[in-house]
Amino acid sequence: MKNYNSRKWLNPEDSHFTGSIVCFDGDVCNQGRPQERYTFVEIASCHTKVKLHSNKNDGADATKEFIGKLEILITELQSFQDYLILKEYP
Repeated sequence: MKNYNSRKWLNPEDSHFTGSIVCFDGDVCNQGRPQERYTFVEIASCHTKVKLHSNKNDGADATKEFIGKLEILITELQSFQDYLILKEYP
């Protein structure tokens, strides 16, 4: 299985603050156990992190459920962005 591993900074390079998003899907080895699929999105800002991950089982149902979570997250973030834009730039 090919891994997906994307890391992006959320703040400008000259910022004194940290913020990032990491998206990962792939096989990982943990503490000598056999490889397992691990899928997550992690959003960090300064000292706070939020991690949304798929269930530990390897089935297509877990992936489908995670995709559903991502769809809800994307929709809500887009709605919030639209709200803020309209509020700031009517």
